[in-house]
Amino acid sequence: MMRSTLARSTIVLGAALTAWGVVGCAPPAPTDRRVPEILIVGVDGFDWNIVDPLVEAGRMPVMERLLAEGTRADLLTLVPLEKSPVIWTTIATGRLPDEQGRGFLTPSEGAVEMGRAYTSRNRRYRAFWNILPTHDVSVSVLGWLETWPAEEVSGSIVSDYVQYYVAGEKRGAGMPQRTYPEDLYDEIEPFVVYPRDVTDEELAPLLGGADEPGDRPAFVESGLDALRWIYAGDRSFVALAREFLANRSEDVMAVYLRGPDAVCHRFWGARAAVATGNRSNEAEWFGDTVDRYFEITDTFLGEIVAGIDLERTTLVLVSDHGFQGGRRALDGSVRSGIWMHRELGTLLMVGPLAAGRGVQARGARVQDVLPTVLHALDLPIAEDMDGEVVRELLSERGGRDRAPKLLPSYETGEPRRPAEIVENPVESQIRERVTSLGYLE
Repeated sequence: MMRSTLARSTIVLGAALTAWGVVGCAPPAPTDRRVPEILIVGVDGFDWNIVDPLVEAGRMPVMERLLAEGTRADLLTLVPLEKSPVIWTTIATGRLPDEQGRGFLTPSEGAVEMGRAYTSRNRRYRAFWNILPTHDVSVSVLGWLETWPAEEVSGSIVSDYVQYYVAGEKRGAGMPQRTYPEDLYDEIEPFVVYPRDVTDEELAPLLGGADEPGDRPAFVESGLDALRWIYAGDRSFVALAREFLANRSEDVMAVYLRGPDAVCHRFWGARAAVATGNRSNEAEWFGDTVDRYFEITDTFLGEIVAGIDLERTTLVLVSDHGFQGGRRALDGSVRSGIWMHRELGTLLMVGPLAAGRGVQARGARVQDVLPTVLHALDLPIAEDMDGEVVRELLSERGGRDRAPKLLPSYETGEPRRPAEIVENPVESQIRERVTSLGYLE
């Protein structure tokens, strides 16, 4: 039996208690320990148009405080619209996607559905985790899209593939290069949550539905199956972020959460139905799921931020695009997939490198994120990057008034490895997941 009023109160209470380490979070980093100078939290599909009303209603208390203390901006995504992996690669490299590949799966004889999964081998340009170590800056990267096979870095990478279960194995062990260094996998595996580990009770706050017990309709079971893998992935990388912040000392850390985007793709139709007064069975069960998952994301952010001291570490919260639902084509049909994305994502900086409390910057684009981070760290920007420094985001300490350092390119020395065909035992799971979200039209 799942009651929507109980579910809502549960998630709001959980968000309020978890915010800033009140319950169950890692303690703030000790002042005598080396801490990250920058913590990048990537949240896919995080949209001010959804966040702001929830903040105003008191349903996202962590974001309410971060917005009060930080500098925010709209973030123009890639236009024409692109799939999330392309945009996150642009954020990581500062390079536009003319040669970086497209989407989740490569075309194969004209049929995207039969293609291979894009991996780190397909990325042509160096990402921040390749660039920063050339300046003796260590990095930790957790869950960033298309980071398998994990690359050698000064620090550590936990690739996005740790969330996939390989059939026939004891939990996830056995698939190589999910982490760098390789033996890091044994340390992080206890923190990984698989969909089969997620209980109905954990998902209950995301659902409405009938009060009377009984067998659930097939569409409800399908929705729950989607929520299990979405929630499991985010829960895994939040747990890993807490562990890394408490026990590791890299200079820059990045963690990626996919949940809001996946939930919007899967349940936006039910949300839109409720907005128009349609209380169909699906709307009754899932009409509030998007907003409730944003509340859960607020809780996740609280758990992560509880592990840093914002007087010492600057938080960079970034989203690749916003969300608005399907668009109507000239023939009257509704297009989904990337056409559900809104052109404006989000960018928020909080901490000593950020411009100040309650400041709103203008003119930021996804290709500007890496140049701005490099400049804030007083590191050179490559002249062949497509982005530039967004000075309005930065404090004096962050280089607001400092001329950028420049170098011709980071694409020097040994070139990145060309794409190779490698055994990928989770391609079928990736294909199944992106198909279920409507990415493959």
